[in-house]
Amino acid sequence: MPILVEISFAQELEVLLKSVEINSHLFTNDSNDQNKSLPKKDVIDSQDVFLSGTKYTLKRYKKGYIRIIREGMIKPMPNSKYLLKKIDEEYNLNIEKKAWEQTQRAGKVILKKLKEKL
Repeated sequence: MPILVEISFAQELEVLLKSVEINSHLFTNDSNDQNKSLPKKDVIDSQDVFLSGTKYTLKRYKKGYIRIIREGMIKPMPNSKYLLKKIDEEYNLNIEKKAWEQTQRAGKVILKKLKEKL
């Protein structure tokens, strides 16, 4: 039988704020970051990766768009650059600083290096 624990509103708020703080990298204040879904027919490259045991699919589309989709989700993850940096770290890809000037460029380089490595 489950044990019910009564917590106060202040405790609930504290848990919520801690969760937002931990996941703040998923939020963006960039008004241009629409990260909308794109047609499957436009995918020109794709690679599955694992970050902290969670599977993600990195997709590159015509016109260079990059989308990262977490397993079990339909919509792309927000803040692709953050996740690309995590992929770079996790797989020791050592992406050059210049590639990080544009998310699309970084995504293309990461896909290429992943294909060489995996």
